[in-house]
Amino acid sequence: MAERLRRAVRAAGGNKVVAGRSGVTLATVNNYVRPRNGMKIGPLSALAAACGVSLQWLVSGDGPADGGMGARR
Repeated sequence: MAERLRRAVRAAGGNKVVAGRSGVTLATVNNYVRPRNGMKIGPLSALAAACGVSLQWLVSGDGPADGGMGARR
């Protein structure tokens, strides 16, 4: 999951841009793009929306990455 998040964040403009767009702190974004346990659904949902990817794809890798939304930039 961290690798998919890292790719989505990079494609959406980077950690700072996504943090600002999502309302998730930069420290949390930085922590979540590293492989680790303990990711919470609320911040993940906000990050998925800020990156223009589906939460389902972010969490499981299933379905289209953009969830039919297209990437927001």
